Amino acid sequence: MIRRTARITGMDQAVRRFADELLHAHDRALVEMLRSLNEGGTVDHDRALIDNLLRLYEGKRVEHDTAHTHMLLNVHERKRIDQIGAVDKGVQILLSLKYKDMLHQQLPLPPLADVEFRSHSQNGEDGILLYIFSLVGTTNKKTVEMCAGTGIECNSANLILNHKWDGLLFDGDPQYVAWGRDFFARSKDTHWRQPTFVHAWITADNVNDVIAAQGVAGEIDLFSLDMDGVDYWIWKAIDCVSPRVVVLEFNWIWGADRSVTIPYDPKFVNTDPSGRNGGNGFAYFGGSLPAFVKLAKTKGYRLIGTESWGFNAFFLRNDVGPDILPEVDAAECFKIPMQLATRTSQMLSVMDPAWQWVEV
Repeated sequence: MIRRTARITGMDQAVRRFADELLHAHDRALVEMLRSLNEGGTVDHDRALIDNLLRLYEGKRVEHDTAHTHMLLNVHERKRIDQIGAVDKGVQILLSLKYKDMLHQQLPLPPLADVEFRSHSQNGEDGILLYIFSLVGTTNKKTVEMCAGTGIECNSANLILNHKWDGLLFDGDPQYVAWGRDFFARSKDTHWRQPTFVHAWITADNVNDVIAAQGVAGEIDLFSLDMDGVDYWIWKAIDCVSPRVVVLEFNWIWGADRSVTIPYDPKFVNTDPSGRNGGNGFAYFGGSLPAFVKLAKTKGYRLIGTESWGFNAFFLRNDVGPDILPEVDAAECFKIPMQLATRTSQMLSVMDPAWQWVEV
């Protein structure tokens, strides 16, 4: 049961340091709001406080390292608030035991859309991964993730923090890597055994070398890929590890009709993946789901579904649980309720004819 009267018992050290910095900057309104988080309160009180804090912050121009303070507020404290509604470790353990019992009793298993929850993932990937590994088991609890950001919101974080997995995380932004290392070093769940967090610019030419350089090779339980760029070419190039489960982001705008990807460019940078700044990164990136399905088949994997928003697809190696989680057709992934409600016939109109795509 989710605890709806949970209280925030204190701020982490990073936010305390931030409060001190703001005090010296004479931004006392922000400081008092931050400090009031220490006092605890109802969920509604805490949510309202954070919302007011963020609105006030956005209206001010704190001159010292705005990017750093924005990250602290929006990642550390916003993430803390998000956890009030997240599935905690105890409930996850109960869910896992329930899934195993359903499998043992040969009861009908729920679809992926019914097992989603978000603890540290962007959408419902945490719930789906817990479900998958509850059914097919684990071997070494090793995960490798490309483009993990700060590591706080990624597909591996929940497994690392709540289920004692070993993580190898990569990101091309050195500041994100530094923040991620600090986060895991301060977490009570990982400070004694932190994931390996590597700053690297991943290309098809170096991806195997950067993984092998960290002593990881052969079978691993999970590989996560979300580069918002040349993802297709990166997965195609990887042969130093053999993940049992793969989760990756695909270009959902294409739907199930075309098997295409952007051309390979080792210097490709998606500067606006959300499209909120007027860029085309929300549409011109990655590969379509059919493209990844074709690639998966050449590598010995099958598609078992996507999360409800249709951004991330899940693949299992063909020798892993074929009778438990069978292959699904890519077209079926666009017929789930969320997709039917959000997809329109005009969606492909955002694709600029000048953009280059490669049929694969």
